[in-house]
Amino acid sequence: MANVLCLDAPTGIAGDMLVAALTDLGASWEKIERDLRLLPLSHWQGHFFQTQKNGLSARRFQVDYTEDCLRDYRQIREMLQTVAWPQRAKDTALRAFAVLAQAEAKAHGCLPEQVHFHEVGAVDSLVDIGAAALAADMLQIEQTYIGTLPWSRGSVQAAHGRLPLPAPAVRHLLTDYRFETVAWEGELITPTGAALLAALSARQTPPPPFTLKAAGCGAGTKDFPVANILYAVLGEEEAAPAEDLLMDEVAVLTANVDDCSGELLAALWEKAAEIGVLDLSFMPIWMKKGRPAWQIMLLIAPERQNQARDLLLRHTTVIGLRFRREKRWKLPRQIFTVDTEYGPVAVKQAGNTLAPEYESVKQAAEAAGATVKEVYYAALSAAARKTLDE
Repeated sequence: MANVLCLDAPTGIAGDMLVAALTDLGASWEKIERDLRLLPLSHWQGHFFQTQKNGLSARRFQVDYTEDCLRDYRQIREMLQTVAWPQRAKDTALRAFAVLAQAEAKAHGCLPEQVHFHEVGAVDSLVDIGAAALAADMLQIEQTYIGTLPWSRGSVQAAHGRLPLPAPAVRHLLTDYRFETVAWEGELITPTGAALLAALSARQTPPPPFTLKAAGCGAGTKDFPVANILYAVLGEEEAAPAEDLLMDEVAVLTANVDDCSGELLAALWEKAAEIGVLDLSFMPIWMKKGRPAWQIMLLIAPERQNQARDLLLRHTTVIGLRFRREKRWKLPRQIFTVDTEYGPVAVKQAGNTLAPEYESVKQAAEAAGATVKEVYYAALSAAARKTLDE
């Protein structure tokens, strides 16, 4: 069985609202805070309290801090790459800042590596994104769904002056998402909130049948004519009969190319991961005039297919591509951690298949001075024993 997260954001979404909602669903703040303390951030404290929004009670999350150190994308990426978090939580946080850096770069006309975060580089935003990523991993959320988002009006004060709403970075982050205009003004979707939706590959399609496991909500700071609350539901997806399979829909993009170098194709892997590509493969083929070539195939959530299209057109020599929608079956999967003589290692389980996560294996091998092969088989053996004991 796989867990799904369903969000309803009538007044938008911010990082602190999502953290409040996820902990209201059952994610342990004690464990989240323990992992957040592994980051090189000083003098901060997160706390929760109940508040009232238009007569409704909702959980509120707030970060108090005194540090006034802003960071660029490179610093944040290096910080997250080295922190000892569960691999899936680390990947989600890295993805959030990667897509945010790309959006900011597009808005300001520079490269992602040149982006200097202002509000989002502050401690509270780092805590918000890290806490949300850790909570999503803790709740074992496999897929996120969200309804129509509100389109706001007005402007907001930022480091570069007043910006129109939604903020330029938010517009780039949520391209292809569905909006409806609301009657009130103010910032409804923050860059942090938008980045988390993108990192979680939130879909605006109807969720599959599920069993309701928990309901929660997170309050925002402002007051609007409608209660400023993010509503969240945690559900257990119903597997297909007998086979215990899950079904979803993906966008499939393919392109044939005979003039793209191996260096460009290798670089495509990293860029694809940053936008949440589900799978990427290269197949050797023959094209006209007997030319050896590659067929590129990319799978991504349907609402993000335009980002995948732009990725291929920008980062390869592709000048045209095909796309289609496909349904797919997949085994429910989970990621758990096993203890080995080389340290903790994350392992993925799908049905009766066990597979140590490569990045976790690599990190443990480097820390222990061992080979990837040694750590891989030690983790596989420990995982097999664990599943047999259960």
